[in-house]
Amino acid sequence: FRLLDSSKNDATSPTTQNTTSSTPAPPTSQIYAREVETSKAPPESIPSRAELQFFTLSDLECLVSECRSFDNYLPLVRKLGQVFSNADSLNASFLREGSCADGGSVAHRDDLTVDLVSARKAFELLSSLDQENVQSSLVNAMLMLTDSIRLEIGYRRESINAPNYLNQFVIWLENPEIRSPGYLEAAFPRLCHVLALLPLSHQKRLISYWSFCDSDYLLHLVGSFQQLITLRLLPSPRDFIANKDSSVCDAVVCLSYVYLASLLGATRLQSEFAGTRQTSDVASAPSDSPGLPPSDEDEDDEALSIPLGSFGLRSSSSSSSSHPSPICPPQQTPP
Repeated sequence: FRLLDSSKNDATSPTTQNTTSSTPAPPTSQIYAREVETSKAPPESIPSRAELQFFTLSDLECLVSECRSFDNYLPLVRKLGQVFSNADSLNASFLREGSCADGGSVAHRDDLTVDLVSARKAFELLSSLDQENVQSSLVNAMLMLTDSIRLEIGYRRESINAPNYLNQFVIWLENPEIRSPGYLEAAFPRLCHVLALLPLSHQKRLISYWSFCDSDYLLHLVGSFQQLITLRLLPSPRDFIANKDSSVCDAVVCLSYVYLASLLGATRLQSEFAGTRQTSDVASAPSDSPGLPPSDEDEDDEALSIPLGSFGLRSSSSSSSSHPSPICPPQQTPP
């Protein structure tokens, strides 16, 4: 009660009254104007490549050498978590400058700007460190990245139209540790899930990009997806239904991408070989002879030239009835 009486006396004292009267409360209109100005503040702009945390092969090698010299890999673990968990940072990493000197097939992949050789060497360098915290950081980064990609595909469709958006998937699939149990348990199935959710236009771009790869690269992709399917099927009970397992279905969809890329690449090589053969036949023919009629083999080549738009891929934004069903293996496959 004494405290209440003292507080009442303080409130009725002249000093308190003078203080309150000298600082009047702002009118309601001013408070509302400040709230409107705050709500109309411009959103944060998309950071440029100079503001992003990204990797190049030389930067990664310098960081690894510094960590080895001090026997402290915490800076590397922190930087890996920052770059590989952010789509913008990862898409800006390992970019190729002009045409790639290692391998002629890489120079024709103008659709994506990632340098596969640099990404492959970077993952080999990280695998050679034999540090569990480094691989754990990559696994956690993949989990965080796939969650954000799933939200972008479902709710922020405008953010996936960046020209380098598919770089992150190509970079992650270069990781040789992706078949290890640490990735196959949760991280790699989520990566296959977001690959299966890609829009139809992104599926076409990815298939077209893989069609320029050699057979060893495609075999590496097949082995990674097949390893995931095997891991899901072997320990399952007898009443297990593979069609109801989301990880198996997503891996099968990714395998269909690789199959279509192989088919498209073989068809392109066969058409180039047929064009070279026809040119050599015309050059060796006599000048007074008419043009050579098309042979049966040339007609077969034209029959195998399947356009990319008729692949019948599934679109994540529309129903399955609006697109044709996936194609069956052709009766005559290219060599």
